[in-house]
Amino acid sequence: MKRIAVIIVAAGASSRMKRPKQLLPFRETTLLGHTIEQAEASQAAEVFVVLGANAQRIKTNLSFPDLTFVENKQWEEGIGASISTGVKYIAKKKDFDAVLLMLGDQPLIDSVFLDQMIGEFSKDPSKMVATKYPESKGVPALFPKKFFPKLLLLKGDTGAKSLLNDGSSLVTVIDAGRKILDIDTPEDYLRIDDIL
Repeated sequence: MKRIAVIIVAAGASSRMKRPKQLLPFRETTLLGHTIEQAEASQAAEVFVVLGANAQRIKTNLSFPDLTFVENKQWEEGIGASISTGVKYIAKKKDFDAVLLMLGDQPLIDSVFLDQMIGEFSKDPSKMVATKYPESKGVPALFPKKFFPKLLLLKGDTGAKSLLNDGSSLVTVIDAGRKILDIDTPEDYLRIDDIL
């Protein structure tokens, strides 16, 4: 079985939400807590969470004893810096065959969908696996180890979409339907109940 690390990127300051969206109540936990639960319920080997803004407050409000938090001190640079920080950490710690990138603000992404991505990777470990969006491919996305050097080069506000959409590599794309909803504003948060 391939060893896959999940990296949940949750380092932003939630400026449009006006409060840390990672800690917004969702089901029996929080937005980020639910994302962690889904990642831990998947077939992935280990879960890591990249924090930045409000890191200590978020850690204090979560209770996952086996979880590893990675702090991105340069979180203000953007999501690219957070992804490269997470990949750098896991590349040094253990030998993983792939990394599955998730966002901490997509609460409808579940372990079933993550396992579907892992299943596609198992069929062809040379390909990236991405989520279908109306105009592009995006996260959650799974990257084989050979792409780690490219992920390490990400910086600023350029995330993994640049790799998934450059046309130079084969990518398996999976349709997640409405699960791709992400929570950026108070209005988005209120809409969750309409979608569930």
